[in-house]
Amino acid sequence: MENVMLVRNKKGVEIRIAPSADLRNANLSGANLHYANLTDANLQNADLTDAGLYLARLKGANLIGANLRNANLIGADLRRADLTGADLSNANLSDANLQGADLSRVRLMGADMSSAELDGAVLAFNVWDENTKWPQGFKPFAWQAEEEEEENEEEEEDLEPFSDPMTEDEINQCKSYVRKNIKDGHWALAELHAEAVSRDTVLKYDAEIYDLIAQKAKQIRELIKEISALSVQ
Repeated sequence: MENVMLVRNKKGVEIRIAPSADLRNANLSGANLHYANLTDANLQNADLTDAGLYLARLKGANLIGANLRNANLIGADLRRADLTGADLSNANLSDANLQGADLSRVRLMGADMSSAELDGAVLAFNVWDENTKWPQGFKPFAWQAEEEEEENEEEEEDLEPFSDPMTEDEINQCKSYVRKNIKDGHWALAELHAEAVSRDTVLKYDAEIYDLIAQKAKQIRELIKEISALSVQ
């Protein structure tokens, strides 16, 4: 069949790759996906650590919660892809096309986004550091910098990377951040920290509170999408 290919992950397991493929939770770590056609594919929560995605076609793909640490995404087509909550730490996205992509709550520590196309992309509540490379002239969070400069400095301290898995002290610290951010109305940050706790514990962190946090954060993300859409018209 046209555009269908078989790839092997780090464990040698063969996986069928095709446009619109359902690859939810798939283990594609270390897979050679250079030039692969994954247009509109469902890669939600997929493991793509160390994957080779040079010039891959991922237009409209669902990459929500995907692990793309150290992935090679040079020149990849990610137009209108949904990367909400994905981990792109140390990934190489230079020259990638991210027009209209949703990058809400994406981890970008050490990511190389130099020369990436970000027109219309939603960049909100991201975690990044001094090693993150942005396109020349691009200023992340410029729209809120003037109003929240001092507040953001305090929040950046809250977002220092935790161990993986987190220690008990870090889990307790994260829970205190959740309480503080709820009190201050910082719903997206509260959700980020609640998710971190949930990742390292058996049960969702305070399920009822988590649902409220997620609902509030979703409302904020939808508002930011509307603002972003108006800014590129």
